Amino acid sequence: MEKPYSLEGQKIAITGASRGIGRGIALQCARAGADIAVGYNSNAEAAGEVVAEAKKLGVKAVAVKCNVADSGEVRAFYDGAVDALGGLDATAINAGISSKAVNVRATSDEEIERVFAVDLLGAYYSAREAARIFHEQKSGLIVMISSVLAETRGAKMGPYCVAKAALEGLMTMLAREEAPFRVRVNNILPGLVNTDMGKQVLKPMGITDPAMVGKAMPMGRVCEPEDIGNLFAFLASPAGSYITGQSIMVEGGTTLVKGLF
Repeated sequence: MEKPYSLEGQKIAITGASRGIGRGIALQCARAGADIAVGYNSNAEAAGEVVAEAKKLGVKAVAVKCNVADSGEVRAFYDGAVDALGGLDATAINAGISSKAVNVRATSDEEIERVFAVDLLGAYYSAREAARIFHEQKSGLIVMISSVLAETRGAKMGPYCVAKAALEGLMTMLAREEAPFRVRVNNILPGLVNTDMGKQVLKPMGITDPAMVGKAMPMGRVCEPEDIGNLFAFLASPAGSYITGQSIMVEGGTTLVKGLF
């Protein structure tokens, strides 16, 4: 196998790629040689910056607007990625939002619907559209970005935890359905990541810098978006071609320490 970790010639679409984890995935894929479609909801400027940085690496990159809560926009995003890149080999379903820090009994209908619309339905719409393309061509990789909270069920983040736990069921079901068609499906479960969302999660605790929490973690640092990008790039490479139906944590051992998650 020549260049087992290369993504040269691959076409990859990433939702929620204008910043945070999605940005990290997009740029790691570009560094490995893949052409990328950068999905974004509202921040066109940030998406354009990701595209510009990817192009400096010598790959093709396009920004495509996509509100994942709108099934029509999701279909248009994937069809647009195929048209712009000349095909599609893999996708990272990353777009997501966090819950307000309230317990279950205090969670409003509006909050449940707001989070589920993006984190659950948006992921389902995205997986469905990617599977449609990959099933027809009999090849492809779908990776959903879940969370360690899908397993640990952190308190006071009900809608978010429930949505991420549901992605575990979606992933295993879809992986089993599509394996005979050479379509692989996996989940990545990050721990606390040094992103705007990570800061938002910590804010109710009075913590403004994720690096402060990182010092208490087994490896002495917090997860960076590039850590998630590295795993996705591996799964998309020839070296990861026999991995499907798996949920893989990227959390630096934090789930081993009682009370961190």
